Amino acid sequence: ITFRHPAVLVKNAVTIDAMSAGRFSLGVGTGWLEDEHALFGLPFPARPERFDRMEEALAYLRAAFSPEAPGFDGRYYQLAPQLVSPQPSSDFQLVVGGMGPRRTPDLAGRYADEYNVYPAPPDEMSARIERARAAASAAGRDPDRLLITSSGAVLVGRDEGDYQNRLDALAAGVGATVDELEEHFAPRNTPRGSADQVREILAGMEAVGVERFYVQALFGPEIPAIEETFALIGA
Repeated sequence: ITFRHPAVLVKNAVTIDAMSAGRFSLGVGTGWLEDEHALFGLPFPARPERFDRMEEALAYLRAAFSPEAPGFDGRYYQLAPQLVSPQPSSDFQLVVGGMGPRRTPDLAGRYADEYNVYPAPPDEMSARIERARAAASAAGRDPDRLLITSSGAVLVGRDEGDYQNRLDALAAGVGATVDELEEHFAPRNTPRGSADQVREILAGMEAVGVERFYVQALFGPEIPAIEETFALIGA
């Protein structure tokens, strides 16, 4: 939302939704990479303001996508109470995701069709999912209609030895040590290890309510093809 006014998001989203025959989902976030904003000469407000702007942007989008045309009047954004046409298809999805434990799941529950909760220990993921569902209920929405997803890179081997070989090769390929690579993966809770270990990690996510996991592909000759990754994790 730091890159585009919500009006631009509305028009872009409806256009891509029509071009893709309803296969487009709009993910909305606060923005996080300050260097990228500096590169393009864009303001980068402090985190509280970015979250305030995202909350208003989500309310604006919901108002724009509503055939009842309620309009929206916020501090940062305003939308006249007039029907925005064309409207998105019935398959259109609004997505909110992130790793925040409080405001992100609150906003997802209040406004989103899909909550993408980043990988975390099961108790943390469970708490965030329950918070999103509670926010949906408080907003008069059906919490069971909120799709719960997660996403991340997956590094998997046939067994522990194969995984270690792949980890060593990946570290060499990116010019890092194995320890440095693990330091990168650890805070992201990247599913990694043998096929059995990764399946167990994904099963743990499913147990706390995650319905879908988006695999972000890793690249390089030492990384199994995405088809092999899917076969190893039983997808």
